[in-house]
This record gives sequence, C-alpha cells and structure tokens, in this order.
Amino acid sequence: MAAPKIRVAKSVIRALGRSLRVWFLAHRAFLKRIGLVLALIAFAGGFAWAWTSLSGRIDTIAWQPLVALMLIGVPATIVLNAAELRAMASAAGRPMRWPRALEVTVYASAGNMLPLPGGIIARLGGLKAEGVATRASAWLIGLFAGVWGGMSMLVSGVAVLAASPVAGSALLAAGALLYAGSAWGILRRDYGWSMLGRVSIIRFALLVLDCARMVLAIAALGASLSPMAAAAFSVTSFAGTAVSLVPAGLGVREWVAASIAPLVGIGPAFGFLAAALNRLFGMAGLSILTGLLLWRDSRARSRRSAAASPPTASVDA
Repeated sequence: MAAPKIRVAKSVIRALGRSLRVWFLAHRAFLKRIGLVLALIAFAGGFAWAWTSLSGRIDTIAWQPLVALMLIGVPATIVLNAAELRAMASAAGRPMRWPRALEVTVYASAGNMLPLPGGIIARLGGLKAEGVATRASAWLIGLFAGVWGGMSMLVSGVAVLAASPVAGSALLAAGALLYAGSAWGILRRDYGWSMLGRVSIIRFALLVLDCARMVLAIAALGASLSPMAAAAFSVTSFAGTAVSLVPAGLGVREWVAASIAPLVGIGPAFGFLAAALNRLFGMAGLSILTGLLLWRDSRARSRRSAAASPPTASVDA
C-alpha cells in the first residue's frame, strides 16, 4: 500500500513543480519589475535608516578609502573575475585571451546592474563566442558559482563562529555541502583537480579582496574593522547574487551585512551603510571602466567605417 501512495505523491510533486515553472516563466517579467521596485525600496529605505541612525556618530566621510576602493578595488575585482572566466573557457578546451576576458567581465559586471540576469547572459555570450557550447557554459557558470558560494559561507562561518555558534555552524555546514557538491560536479564532468584548485584559488583571492573593500568602506565611516571581522561579510555578495529577481542583489546584500554586523562588534547601521558605500563606489568605478570600453569600441567602429568607405572622387569645374 505504501508504494502506490509514494508514487502518487511523487507524481503530484512533479506536476506541481512543472506548473510552478510554467507560471514563473509566464510571469517572469512582472516578477522582475516587482523585485526591482521592492529592491529599490529596501535599499533606499535602509540607506535612510542607516544614515539617520549614524547622523550623530559620523562627522564626515573620509573619501580617501572610497577613492582607493573605486580606483584599485574595482579593477582588481575585474581582473580576478576575468581570470575565473578564462578558467571556464580553459575547462571547456577553448582558451580565452586576457583582453577578451577583461572585456566580457566588465560588460558582465555592468549587466548585473540590470533587472535581468545580464551578467550570466554576457558570460554565456562570451564563452559561446569562443566556441563553448551553451549547455557546457551553463554548467561551468553554475558549478563555479557553487564553489564561490560554498567558500564564502565557510569563510563567514569561521569568522562568526565564536560570536554565534549556531549561525557559524549553520554557515559552515551549508558551505561545506555546497562546496563539496560543486567540487564533485567539477570532477564528475572531468574538469580535473587542477581546475578545481584553480577556481578555488581565484575565488579565495576574490574573498580576500571583498574583505579589503569592506575594511575600506568601514574606514570611510570613521570606524575600524579587523580582517577576521571583515571576513564575516564574505557571504553577503553571494547572498545578493543568489536572489536573481533583484539586480545585483540590490538591498539584499546590504540587509544581510546589517544582520551580520552585530556579530563582529559593529552596529547594524554601520554594516548596512558600509555595504551600500561599497556598492555605490564599486558602481562608480565600474562605470568608468565601461565608459572607457564603449569609447574604445566606438573609435574602432569609426576607424573600420572610414577604412571601408571608398574615396570620394574630385570633379574639376
């Protein structure tokens, strides 16, 4: 008797899953718009709350750390993300040159700001242009993202374990499962241990860079943060990215940072505002890089157009 009931339950679950998937795809544009509106409200409301809460404790904002974040932190992030993209292409047997990887990474990062998975689309397009099949590209992006998520949870878990054993243990368990599952997927698809090590090293370097950017953002508010305390915020970027309905995790990353902040000895408002400044000045640095790329592409098109135009013959009067 139990077996037929189990089969019926599985059939119902599968049918429900298909129905939900069809409904989501049919209403995806509407859900994206709702997500964007809610994200803007969460970000703007949180920023106003954080600024008001700290109005009597922050005399001035130190701009030097924010300029360093924008002009050094952002390009370094782009370089490391480009290194990861090259690793994806290499895993698929299609090596990608550095200039191309940097270009795709800049546009992918800019695409993350849009209310659609622009970053994923740009990476898929960049890998496809190098001859990587769409299905293989999707697997690589998903598995590499899993490595990132697992490592970010592990680092955050270690950082908050002493202050909150429950939260720390939960992050460590989830991180270990996600990393192990992604590592198994990479090895199962014959990308090899060397590729797993390569992407893990790149992602660890990106986590260290994220910590440095958070230290700079906190320093701009007149506070200080130890490297271990900054490591607690490692999971915030992944948490924001995982919410695909919200462009670049707008509002999500900041509220996650606000919830983690008390565990490392700073107020929630400090955590939210630091994450918001990290985002805003990161976007400013990215805008500069994107503008330079667009200007370069425009000049290249103009030169090609001029070279293709036939010379105009002069007519004697």
